Amino acid sequence: NVAANWTPIGIPTANDDVYFDGNSGFAVGDTLFTSALNTSCHDFNFSVPFNLSNFVPVGSLSINCYGSLDVNQYMIMGSAFNLVSGNNGNVIRAFNLPAINISGNGSWLLANNLDALSINIQNGTLYAGNYNVSVNNLFSQNSFNISNSAIVYFGNSTIYSNGRIYIDSTAYIFADSTSFNCDIFEHHAGISFKCNEIYSSTYLELNGDTVSNVQTARLSGNNNRVKNLNLL
Repeated sequence: NVAANWTPIGIPTANDDVYFDGNSGFAVGDTLFTSALNTSCHDFNFSVPFNLSNFVPVGSLSINCYGSLDVNQYMIMGSAFNLVSGNNGNVIRAFNLPAINISGNGSWLLANNLDALSINIQNGTLYAGNYNVSVNNLFSQNSFNISNSAIVYFGNSTIYSNGRIYIDSTAYIFADSTSFNCDIFEHHAGISFKCNEIYSSTYLELNGDTVSNVQTARLSGNNNRVKNLNLL
């Protein structure tokens, strides 16, 4: 992050919107580096119309985004985005990210199908907008976590994870027509919720939950377990 490389001159802060587009001076295969220990911005928008080789925040494991995230399919990201806004009305439009962490107490609306290696929702409200969410991480069993005071409205989305979908006891989900497909499904809220389908290839654990409107609950494998599950 060199101040002279930005227009206007200065390193972006949590109050600044950051844009990368076709006029940013990149060539195919370039690598974009950030060197700040704490990389922050307000809205983050990447619309460069060709592939960069990578976007690598050097010295920073993630980028703190205090607004909306709008990233096209040409961005190859080397680290996570932390969505930390305290405001409502933020938008997520992104493809093939390594990780998204939502920890602000604002709200976000998905504007397209979302693919990521891991998703952690620790606070705030996410509206899936009936878009599908895919988490593909061969190295983590905690692929999709919803915890603390997070609220998620899934609608009729399909949620896929080749690891675990974990919903903590303090989180709230609204999933009337949602299909969950994963290796491991754990829901420890002890509350009632609805969904269309739950499919688990390893085990299904709903501890003290009442699940209604489930058309299909399928298990495969040798280590399945169901605890205190009431189907209505």
